[in-house]
Amino acid sequence: MADAKKGGGRRKLMIAAAAFLLLAGGGILGIHLVSASRVAETVKMDVPELKVPDGDGDAIERGKYLVDHLLGCKECHGADLGGKMVMDNGAMGQWWASNLTKGRGSMVAEYDGRDWVRALRHGIAKDGRRVLLMPSEDY
Repeated sequence: MADAKKGGGRRKLMIAAAAFLLLAGGGILGIHLVSASRVAETVKMDVPELKVPDGDGDAIERGKYLVDHLLGCKECHGADLGGKMVMDNGAMGQWWASNLTKGRGSMVAEYDGRDWVRALRHGIAKDGRRVLLMPSEDY
């Protein structure tokens, strides 16, 4: 009789462990599906026009100061803002920050003032998709 009780206790433990794993797996799957749908959705947002000064030396110096010393853009986007790997994690994969230059491979070469406001302040790309890790806490 004692052997039967031991076997019954193990069986209950195995059932409880299996139930826990199923619930945890279901929770993880649910979180993934919700977050994937949020990332895939597009958003329309009207923002005020922002005049981006072209060739204005003072504005260029101010922008350089903000990028180099205040906002931390280079931490994710690289020393030349050409983009770099932000994370390489087996569980979450590789995350790359965009090329912010107007050069080859740029994600923002065609951005106007409104597009920059959407991306920096609201985390929304030109095409309406969400920009991962933006808006940064710094804005």
